[in-house]
Amino acid sequence: MNGHNTYKWGNHTILVTVIVVVILAINLSVVNAATSVSISDPVGDFLFPDITKLNINVTNSNLNITITHVDDVFDPLGLRTSAGIIFIDTDLNYTTGINNTGWGADFQIEYNVNKYFKVVHLVNSNAESIDISANVNVKGKQIFFSVPLSLLDNDDGIVNLFIATKESIWIGSTFDRAPDYGVLNTGNGLIEIPFPYNELAGGTIIDSIDDSGYPDVTEVNATIDRGSLNVVVTYKEDLIDTSVTKGAYAWINLDTDQSLATGFTNTGQNPPTFGIDYRINYHVSALLGTPSAFIEDGIGSTNVGLPYNDGIYKYGGNQIFLSVPLGLLDFDDGNLYLHIYSFNPNTIPSTADIDNVPDYGEGALNTLNGEIQPLVSCIGDWVTVTDPDNDSYGFGLEGDEITGVSTCKAANSIIVKTMLKRFDLDDRAATNIYLDVDQNPNTGLEFSNEANTIGAEYMVSSARTADLMLHTFLSSLEGEDKQVDQLAIPLGTQIVVTVPLELIGNDDGAVDMLVQTSDPDYFLQYDIAPNTGIISLSPNLILFNQFLNTGWNLISIPLNLSSWELGNESVVGNPLNVTPKNSLTSIYRYNTTSGLFEKCDHFDDWGWWQATGSESFTKLEPSKGYWMMAKQDCNLTFTGTAPSDLNVTVKKGWNLIGWYSLSGALLGEEAVVGNPLNITPKNSLTSIYRYNTTSGLFEKCDHFDDWGWWQATGSESFTKLEPGRGYWVMAKNDCVWRHEA
Repeated sequence: MNGHNTYKWGNHTILVTVIVVVILAINLSVVNAATSVSISDPVGDFLFPDITKLNINVTNSNLNITITHVDDVFDPLGLRTSAGIIFIDTDLNYTTGINNTGWGADFQIEYNVNKYFKVVHLVNSNAESIDISANVNVKGKQIFFSVPLSLLDNDDGIVNLFIATKESIWIGSTFDRAPDYGVLNTGNGLIEIPFPYNELAGGTIIDSIDDSGYPDVTEVNATIDRGSLNVVVTYKEDLIDTSVTKGAYAWINLDTDQSLATGFTNTGQNPPTFGIDYRINYHVSALLGTPSAFIEDGIGSTNVGLPYNDGIYKYGGNQIFLSVPLGLLDFDDGNLYLHIYSFNPNTIPSTADIDNVPDYGEGALNTLNGEIQPLVSCIGDWVTVTDPDNDSYGFGLEGDEITGVSTCKAANSIIVKTMLKRFDLDDRAATNIYLDVDQNPNTGLEFSNEANTIGAEYMVSSARTADLMLHTFLSSLEGEDKQVDQLAIPLGTQIVVTVPLELIGNDDGAVDMLVQTSDPDYFLQYDIAPNTGIISLSPNLILFNQFLNTGWNLISIPLNLSSWELGNESVVGNPLNVTPKNSLTSIYRYNTTSGLFEKCDHFDDWGWWQATGSESFTKLEPSKGYWMMAKQDCNLTFTGTAPSDLNVTVKKGWNLIGWYSLSGALLGEEAVVGNPLNITPKNSLTSIYRYNTTSGLFEKCDHFDDWGWWQATGSESFTKLEPGRGYWVMAKNDCVWRHEA
């Protein structure tokens, strides 16, 4: 949102701005028949055709577009051809339309003109084409288009558009663009990026020199600029010569949602950590022909810049430059994990010839903070079992002989390594991990070894298929099968699997498991580990310490507590463990229905007792805020497991909420920092308050619709939500908060 800094001057200015915008919108809707906007384009930024000006107006129910160039469109000999595409987003919705443009274009005008012919078609999102050559004229340096609005679904003429042009209908990876970035809105004449993104995202990786054979990457730089991901890859040496011995082929792996739970592959690092949602492939090689780049998502692929999108791929000397609109990455916000895998396509690469950036085992670039995101790692000890040799019914010929299993818990995931006697490219046995997430043998699918039974709710199965690749599937008790190739890698004679807890019901990490090998159709069991006993993981226990001042403190619970009950602590446990002991006197919660507080009192060396009228206040709850009275400074320790996502009902008026998370979250412009208070319906909250125990005063942030949070005067330090703190929020209507832990 342009000019958002005006928010600091209070609501008065905002009201004036809104009134002006409303009046302007009314005027535009009335006079759109005479709407006229124009922009200039730099001279000399392209050889031919070089756009200098773009003018759009609406008259007589026609959308009129005039493109002015540096040179005449026709040359005397008729050797030149001016070609291009005008991308038109009629519904002003970047999520609809032709899905390979990256900007939500609903229509494309594809033109190809020279002295001897004129071919112009209007193409809609259903790939239906209409010849509109009769609506196009060329004169000197200008091309005139007049398109009836009836052909644009009777649009009002207020559209977002841009033009890409070069000397061929195949736009390719270099072209002249007007405007140079974003889209031109014909309603207000502004150049806009129509979707939110983090313009501060990016980072640089300095890679070790001579850590691989040719080509050796030395640096990778990623930035988010004007709605596009820009990547520059620098190599130690030039990438191409007159022979066919040099060149580069690379995958730029992108985990756009920063989650292993989604994606179609991983980075090949041990253990799997990043779920790759998109992979940009590029090559520079005389042997492979014209250098090119394309984006794949596990379903299909889109060429970068060819033929109908806004991507750019350039190379020169020892560098590669790629610019990919975030629209081609499902309108990502630019916060992503990035990893590169590069080698020489003119030779058969060995491991030493492949350059991983960052280096193998280090992780990936996190563009949110510019740091290297490490691989997942165990929180506790590995649990390992061995399996006897030669006990497989497959005779060890198909990767079926299990020699051992090791597993551990990581943050929000489980890592399982299955060791096999052999695991060759032609081995076809399936390795199946059965998971009993509630550790109850009486629920789930009954699965047994020689002596024990588990009730499995999930199975993770990995097997090599005819394409020699390892493919992995997650099956649930409900019968849902999901391909999750990103969860597993082959590593010598091992299969390493990382299972995100969110894929198995947001489990707390406590799980019983058995591992089996079988034929690919799961009919014949080859081997099972262990033969007797069960592999078990207990919950991950986390301690969170919070300092409390003497007097009032506004707190919340950041963990999934081991005990939530308030009562006799020798019976129900102690969810509020303080040092020194017996430092707390009372705790209050707010009842949004009655508008009254409910209270529990603490009795030394016994526990908590509900006050009269507060008999229902028997336990603490996640996402709730609580007033707590301490009779001295003390440390409060919460014990539990990692929190999980949940939906929280927020009532109209005052609500006392808690930040149910171990991580803080910024409050600010939501397009930049994200939206920690993800409310449905949108814009239902008006303000949020926190209590300053030092000053005894409240600090406030106000919410501005469709923009985000702004600190009130005197509350400039209130820039984020923090674990363990409670907050008052004001809602103007009932709503639901999707709390993402």
